[in-house]
Amino acid sequence: MKKIIPVLICALYVIGCTTSNEDKAKALINEYMKSNLKDPSSYEAVSYGQLDSLFFPFIDTEEGRELFDKRSPTGVFNKEARRYELAAISAKTRAERELLEDSASYFKREIEKYESLFKEKDEEYKGEFIGWIMSHEYRAKNSFGALDLDTKDFYFDKEFTEIVPPYGKRR
Repeated sequence: MKKIIPVLICALYVIGCTTSNEDKAKALINEYMKSNLKDPSSYEAVSYGQLDSLFFPFIDTEEGRELFDKRSPTGVFNKEARRYELAAISAKTRAERELLEDSASYFKREIEKYESLFKEKDEEYKGEFIGWIMSHEYRAKNSFGALDLDTKDFYFDKEFTEIVPPYGKRR
């Protein structure tokens, strides 16, 4: 019995002293807010979102960017489709117009193909774990002295030692 009591006391001490990842995130957010707001004394935390893991996204890979570019509105296939559509409008003969419209349709099918390929690869992609994210709703005075309600997403490193830029700006 005498040996159990010190073990229980040590266990309770360890449990009481360990800080959860959510608590670490909230502490970092509060520290950030106190040092970055126009009027830190007016800061009032309203709510914290759920802490979630953050993975490097498919679109930021070389393959992801290539597929996205091919199917994007500014991509080569979209530009070609528009070029052929405009040419079809001013075609001199019906045969020429149909040929140009067929070409435009080909590029539109290519866009759809790359769109579905991008979606498929994006869903299958298992990105590298790069940290954590939590949203925070708060009230604070702005530079005019008016009390604002705002929501901000915060990104954390893997060990919860600091707030970091969003994932796209890390690499």
